[in-house]
Amino acid sequence: MKEFFLTKKKAGLFLLLLFFFMRGSFLYSNPTEGSVAAGSATITDILKTTLINQSSDKLILNWRDFSIASDETTRFIMPSASSSVLNRVTGGNLSSILGTLQANGNVYLINPNGVLMGAGANIQCNSFIASTLDISNDNFLTGGELNFSGDSSAKITNLGKITASGGDVLLIARQIENQGEIRAENGTVGLASGSEILLKPVGSERIFVKAGTLPSGTAIEQQGYISAIRTELKAAGSLSSIAINNGGFIQATQVERIGGEVYLKAPKGKVRNTGTITATGDQKGGKVVIEGNQIGIAGTIDVSGGEKAGTLNIGGGFQGKDSRIENAQQVKISSEAKLFANNGDGTKSEEKNLVIWSDGTTEYYGAMEAKGSNVEISGKGNLIYQGSVDLGGNGSLLLDPQNLQISDANPGAYTNRTLASDLDQFTDNVAENSYITSTDLLSLLSTGNVTLQANTDITFVNNVDASGATYLNRSLTTNAGRSITFNSNIALTLNGGSYTATINDVGAQAGQRTAGDALFTMSDGSSITTNGGAISVTAGAYGGTTVGSILIGGGTTTATMSTGAGNITLTGVAPSTTNLYGVRLNKGRFSRAMERSTSRERELRGQRRHMALSLKLALK
Repeated sequence: MKEFFLTKKKAGLFLLLLFFFMRGSFLYSNPTEGSVAAGSATITDILKTTLINQSSDKLILNWRDFSIASDETTRFIMPSASSSVLNRVTGGNLSSILGTLQANGNVYLINPNGVLMGAGANIQCNSFIASTLDISNDNFLTGGELNFSGDSSAKITNLGKITASGGDVLLIARQIENQGEIRAENGTVGLASGSEILLKPVGSERIFVKAGTLPSGTAIEQQGYISAIRTELKAAGSLSSIAINNGGFIQATQVERIGGEVYLKAPKGKVRNTGTITATGDQKGGKVVIEGNQIGIAGTIDVSGGEKAGTLNIGGGFQGKDSRIENAQQVKISSEAKLFANNGDGTKSEEKNLVIWSDGTTEYYGAMEAKGSNVEISGKGNLIYQGSVDLGGNGSLLLDPQNLQISDANPGAYTNRTLASDLDQFTDNVAENSYITSTDLLSLLSTGNVTLQANTDITFVNNVDASGATYLNRSLTTNAGRSITFNSNIALTLNGGSYTATINDVGAQAGQRTAGDALFTMSDGSSITTNGGAISVTAGAYGGTTVGSILIGGGTTTATMSTGAGNITLTGVAPSTTNLYGVRLNKGRFSRAMERSTSRERELRGQRRHMALSLKLALK
């Protein structure tokens, strides 16, 4: 066997070449070969410290390599906290920051080869912006809105600690991962994925993704800790992979006792939150917006306030009509999700505090505490509601799908996937009837007033008995774009609260209401009993025309409306020339306590099409 021996001279040369090879590829030291492209500064190396003394307000430096070893420090001394330096890497190595980077101003680091902040990295600047996308010298020097663009597919990873003393921390690349700690207690933390990013100097949102495609893996992976007045995680989106995944902790710090803001936005993509997001405030809660085509929530989100709750929007705004938020197609709130929007002072809120919306299917299995708040959980196509909501006694809840059944049987035979591990498994069939069980409806009524709304029909398939002390003065409202039906022998019972119903409701979504006459029907043997609350049934004006018929009783067994004290008001408008009644009593009975009941077995007709007929019982 042939043996190979190195002479001392050859061995020394080999080690020297190995050192230089590893120096360029694996070993990292302070930034090297820096030159001034704009502005003025001096660069001094003192042992393991590189000192950049900047004399101009803005400075552009070109570096062959910008890295910092674990035992080294790079320090920028600037004229003021508003001064900025743009460091552009012209060599082929990624920037590996394993040691300390300090600046009393704003540091920009541009490297299309990628940026790694290692576990021992400690970055302390007024602001720190790292990007694999480039920015023109003129744009940087002029200021204002900054445009970052490029085709780099390199990644930015933070495993260390980044602190902005007065400004922002922004990481811009096609793929970003945070496993470390990022703090901007007086500014914004932004993670932006795309090929063209616009950064605005001011505004409620400052980061805008103008173009880009997703990488093969997750575009933004946030598993670390973020604390800032405002946090923005934004990515270009598609359904090919996950755009944003937050499994870490995001805290929106408060200003003047009001909670901060958190935005997770990938309008065309998949967004997941399995971590914790808090935007609480001593006085008022903050704002959280989660926007995506498919959204899965399994973690904790809290917008509670010491006095008033803030706002949480998942998948859209109220009834999907907020133009500032692109509506989701599918939303899943898993059984492991916990959502909070509490009014600390115990009063009722005037805002739409918590909205969960999708244009397709919304699956809700989570737990929500929203004391005194106004809540909407809706799916324009479908809603699966199998979670819990605590309204604290004076909050309100709106459920708003296409068709809704109050049914203890699953009318669509949904395959319920409730856990965090199921977040990527969405229900696609939007043709089935949505439903809420009588048990779940009673649970809601025990904590506040409830509104059930459907773009087409609402059907009571099972009894709802809310007559106990827990339900005192709780009101139920049902609004249907077309019809409301109480099946035969079905009873709705309240304890002093009112029952209000609207058919042909103007609130129905355009294009989502199935065609047909609007009817309120109480089938044979059905009953509505409020024990003191009023009953009101009204024809609405969907499509601009007030129209809808009210039928009490099917002609065989008496259907009953009973208040005990409150008024009963029925207002119907004949919908067509072939169906001329506005209100029809066909073995219908109305009663109040201590009064003679009224029974009618004939049809009450308007004299012409669309003539309203109102029947009001207010017996004394």
